[in-house]
Formats: sequence, C-alpha cells, structure tokens
Amino acid sequence: MRINLKIIKTAFLLYLLEAYRKLEMNEHYAAYLISLIFLVKLIFFAAWITPYGLVPDETNHWYYVKYIADHLSLPRELTGLQYHPPLYYLIDGIILRISFLFTTEMQYQFYIPRFLSCFAASFSLLVLYYTFMEVSKNKSFSLMAIVLISLLPSFAILGSGVNHDAFLVLVMSLAVYYWIKFIK
Repeated sequence: MRINLKIIKTAFLLYLLEAYRKLEMNEHYAAYLISLIFLVKLIFFAAWITPYGLVPDETNHWYYVKYIADHLSLPRELTGLQYHPPLYYLIDGIILRISFLFTTEMQYQFYIPRFLSCFAASFSLLVLYYTFMEVSKNKSFSLMAIVLISLLPSFAILGSGVNHDAFLVLVMSLAVYYWIKFIK
C-alpha cells in the first residue's frame, strides 16, 4: 500500500492550524513550528527524494559551488552562471569547503550544498510570516499564507536542490519586509 505524503502533510498542517485555534497558541510559536516542519521536509527531500539534477540547472550550480570550494575564488567563466549573484555560491562554497574536512566522498559532496537552500527556504517562511503580519495584522491569515506557500511543490523542489532560487526568495522577502517597515 502506497502512502500519499502530500495528503499526510496537508492533514498534519491543518491539524496544527486547528490546534492553534483551540489552544490559543502563541502565533510566533506556530510560525516557527511550521517553518521547522518545512525544514525537516526539505532536508528529507534533499537527502532522499529529489534526485540529483532534477532541480533546474543543478549540475551547473553545483559546479559553480565546487569551483569556489576548490579554488577559493569566483570563476571567470562557467556556462553563464558567472552573471548570477555570487553571495549564495560563496556561502555554499565555504560550506562545501568545510565539509572537505569531514569527507572527500563525491556522493556526499553532491548533497551537502543542498542544505543551504533548505535553510533559506525554511527561513523565508518565517520572514514572509512577519511580512504578512506587518501588512495584515491578522494571525490566521499570516499562518495560512505560509502554510499554503509551504505546500507549493515547486518551492519544495527549489528548496531541496543546489540553486540560488530559495536564497533569492529569502533575500527578497527580507527586502520587502524591511521596505514595509521603512514605509510605516
């Protein structure tokens, strides 16, 4: 018998929202819990579910990170990726370089850079929660919004692979949040 993980995940998140309503849970606690569950899901996807290369251009992004980890510098030319913002690749290159201290096996080197995307996507849910709270002042709306975002399959796939998209969502979410705070 095959278990549909999407149904289980949706039911669990709806259960969390109902528990929030009944127990009058602190809204920040609920948002952190949703973000943590999403992080665990992304790590599970990154390590066991998402095959290497499924995320768009993952091999090119991985080679960019690997180049930085090996040479401690930005590449001059690398299949057009040198035009992408380098902050994600620099951070991921440092993480990969540190992992060389613990393992030199290629199978792990393919998956270790994925975890920055996992953390960035998960943290972006928290930033988006605070952004929605700042705009709407409605706890239920803000929680439901981040639950719906966490259910987007494309966000989960991008958050479980080597690419700068999840990190870019985080940076842009922070920019929007602070822009709204600045305007108020």
